[in-house]
Amino acid sequence: MKIYLMVLMISALFTAIRFTAVQDKNPNSLPQ
Repeated sequence: MKIYLMVLMISALFTAIRFTAVQDKNPNSLPQ
């Protein structure tokens, strides 16, 4: 159970880091 929780936390953290990296990499990606 702990392993599943740890993997889930790492996955969420990695996704958040990747999302912020892409957002900072393409600030003018949106037409707004």
